[in-house]
Amino acid sequence: MGNAVDSTGGQALAETLETNTSLTTKGAHKRPANMDETQPSKLTRGLSLAPTVDAQMSATASWPDTRPPLPAPHPTQQPPPWDNFRSSRLNYAELCRSLSPASGIDGVYRALSALVFGYCRANDVDPSFAENFVAQLRSEASIHLGGSATELLLFQQLWTSGIQMPCAPHPRELSFILNEVVRRGDRDLLQPAVQLLRLADQLPVDTPAAPSRAYYRGGSISASKQQAFRPDLRYCVANPLSVSRDEAKAESFCTRAVARDGGGTLPILWRIFVPPDTARVAVLGHSALPDEQECLLSPYTFFVVRDVGKRGAVQLIDVETLAADVALQGDVIEAPWS
Repeated sequence: MGNAVDSTGGQALAETLETNTSLTTKGAHKRPANMDETQPSKLTRGLSLAPTVDAQMSATASWPDTRPPLPAPHPTQQPPPWDNFRSSRLNYAELCRSLSPASGIDGVYRALSALVFGYCRANDVDPSFAENFVAQLRSEASIHLGGSATELLLFQQLWTSGIQMPCAPHPRELSFILNEVVRRGDRDLLQPAVQLLRLADQLPVDTPAAPSRAYYRGGSISASKQQAFRPDLRYCVANPLSVSRDEAKAESFCTRAVARDGGGTLPILWRIFVPPDTARVAVLGHSALPDEQECLLSPYTFFVVRDVGKRGAVQLIDVETLAADVALQGDVIEAPWS
């Protein structure tokens, strides 16, 4: 496992995302019409964190957009899905370039409060829930870290915390909130989210062994989404993605996720293979739940499905990470799952 710290990850990510925002028709982002926006929660509680968008891609690559201009949407209508995704990538790239990571313990807590209170306002959640949620996160961090807290340790503690804020349709952990904000691309909420997530740029990188290193992510998925997986499907996950080095631990979350969903979903285990130079996998050296052996894939990582199978009741999906310049040579969808 490599120990090098990539402190320039945010800048490299920003350049890559911005360079690849205009796509050819062949490489345009699109979403199957039968897929909805709902997402499973994090690994440890459903796993979540986003992929690394290709720090290897040439900053001078050009992807001209040959699509005809879209008609202006009616004020009450949502823009087309690919347009949302493209805007989200632009916003995220711009903020990664313009914003520094949250600085100091107080800076981390200011970004946390801005994110959580803003999320509650945007989703009509009682602000007292936000106040209690932030207070509980601070109390837990104080117990786990004491006087040894640094910005980086505090980020890892907050990201892996199992504390939940009451929300409909189900409670949210901070990692879920961060992921949802990145997927939606709301600029006001993205600013504090990026300030927090840019701290992950400072985490050590897990250098994949040749030909690839395997990671695992367990959760649940609807039958309609599961049927969308097929060999050679290429997709991109906007949010950061949590994965585990421990296959058995990841698989244990499948059963929990299905139970949480009330039995209306299927257990699913992603086996994620990461060849060298295709994705940035950050290692969490501190965790509120250390037995999960959690690592993080950067936002906007690209994947290709290699195989689809089943082991008992568990759906198995084998995927491989792709460098952005390779992924965008074919059709890529924005994943409605994470």
